[in-house]
Amino acid sequence: MMDYHAIVGGASVVGSLFASLKYIRDAAAGRIKPHAFTWIVWSLLAGLGSAIAFIGGATVNGFVLALGSAINFGVFVIALRLGTSRPTKADWVIFLAALAIIPVWLAAKEPLLAAILVSIINQMGSIPTMRKAWHSPQDESLGVFAFYSAMSLLSVLSVTPFTLVTALYPVVILGSNSLIFLEILVRRRSVQAVCADSL
Repeated sequence: MMDYHAIVGGASVVGSLFASLKYIRDAAAGRIKPHAFTWIVWSLLAGLGSAIAFIGGATVNGFVLALGSAINFGVFVIALRLGTSRPTKADWVIFLAALAIIPVWLAAKEPLLAAILVSIINQMGSIPTMRKAWHSPQDESLGVFAFYSAMSLLSVLSVTPFTLVTALYPVVILGSNSLIFLEILVRRRSVQAVCADSL
């Protein structure tokens, strides 16, 4: 009998894949404007994680991460042409700082330190999109980030054994996706209320 962790984890991967493909379609059509810095950081993390997994013999996990890296890189390429055109100075600082931490993460020998560092890098990569979602909520996909949040929750539930080391990164991803979703939701309602009051 298949363990429920594998079932939940598989559902999370498949659901995230479909959500990512919808995000790419919407970005390519110009309906949303992804922030390139976020997606290249996410692509690098998944790609490096894939390499580590393959080296360690975790072929299935390595393949999943490689697929995620390729999809994130696809969004990055689209974002260069059709996404947010003016990164702020703060975006550049955060982006370069995230890149600078990556070698430290790769060199970390202590599993908890590695988990903390990769979580920090992920969160720093998310900040440009969080800032953009606050200022331009119409340029992000509410539905996709709602779905990402749900799939991230499934990913957290699939973690076994559930320890600080194994759960920290998935929980941080859940927090990032949920925060972006809530930002888009709240800001869209705020903008709609302002527009309604001005009529």
